Amino acid sequence: MKKRTKLFFIKVRGSYSTRTIKIMSLMTREEWLKELVTVDEWGRPPSLADVPLTLMPRAQVFALRDYSHHVIDGMWKIYLTYTQETSNEI
Repeated sequence: MKKRTKLFFIKVRGSYSTRTIKIMSLMTREEWLKELVTVDEWGRPPSLADVPLTLMPRAQVFALRDYSHHVIDGMWKIYLTYTQETSNEI
């Protein structure tokens, strides 16, 4: 499977030169599912309740929330759309 990564650059003008800084890269679906997110022990997002928080891979959080593949696909598409839209604003 071909790795799907795009790099976006922004130019920052220094006092004597122009330099290029990497600001974001588009993750593959597998990387997105393995990314650690902060949740409570039942997979819920952080809130003001006094519940211990932990880091879990996004795939495990989705399993705890009983999300279907259809819902996960929709969230992946939203991530792609958001990432592409925000990269065009730079």
